[in-house]
This record gives sequence, structure tokens and C-alpha cells, in this order.
Amino acid sequence: MATVKIFNNYLRVPLAAFEMFVFAASIYGAAYISGWFSTSAADSIPDAFIKALPPDLSLISMSYAVIMILSMVALGHYKSHQYLPTGIITGTILRVFISLLLGSLVCILISVIFPELTIERKVHSFALILSFIGIIFIRLIFLQTIETKVLKPCWCRKK
Repeated sequence: MATVKIFNNYLRVPLAAFEMFVFAASIYGAAYISGWFSTSAADSIPDAFIKALPPDLSLISMSYAVIMILSMVALGHYKSHQYLPTGIITGTILRVFISLLLGSLVCILISVIFPELTIERKVHSFALILSFIGIIFIRLIFLQTIETKVLKPCWCRKK
């Protein structure tokens, strides 16, 4: 499997690509759910003619995805030698939750420095929920189907 070394961790490219897609799609999904860039909320006719510029969702979603992937790399989600303990679901959920929390704090700091990357609170909340569900789903499917040989404990492997 193709890997890239980042911060002394080997990033599995297919898994990271799927997870980056989940992070980017969660921003678009959250913006759609919350109606972030809806123009139908105009109170009067003159307000309807003033076009408010919608946020640049492509820039926001890519920065969100990169920040979240880097927070997952920082917490060791992509270590090359992971084993399947009895509580893999609990460990995965806890690690994903902590990495999303860390990434969320970084997103808030980045939005203070670069105001064009500001995400509304409602959109950010929906994006975190969608990201959490998507990442857990992708991780469990990926780890159970593709990586089972690498992730099994050494005493369970066929020799």
C-alpha cells in the first residue's frame, strides 16, 4: 500500500484520500443543511437586489480538510503498526473525537488570523458531526476490509 512519511508517521494514501474527501464533503453538507449561503432570507425587496457574496466553500473546505488530516497525523492515526485490541471501536472513537476537537481549535485560531476562512458556528458544528460519523464509518470499513492482515496481532497471523 502506498505510504508517505509525515511527522515520523507513515500516511496511508488511500485512507487519507478517503478521509480528506469526507472532511471536505462535510463542510459542503453542513453548509447545505444549515443554509449558510441562502439568498431567500431577504426581508424586503431592496435587500433581495443586494447580492451578498457567498463564502468561498472550496477554500474553506480544503483548509478544513488539511487541518483535520494534520491533527489526525499529530495524534498518530496513521501509524504503520497498529494492532486490533479488543476495544478498537472505543479507541477509534476516542482518538477521532480528540483529533476533531484539536482540529476544531486550530480552525478557530486560523479563522481569527484569516477572516476569509471563518466558518459559522452552526456550520462548524454540523461539519464536526458529519466528519465524525464519516471518519468512523470509513475507518471501520477500511480497517476491517483492506488492512486486516497488517492490523492483526502478531500471534494471529498466518505464517
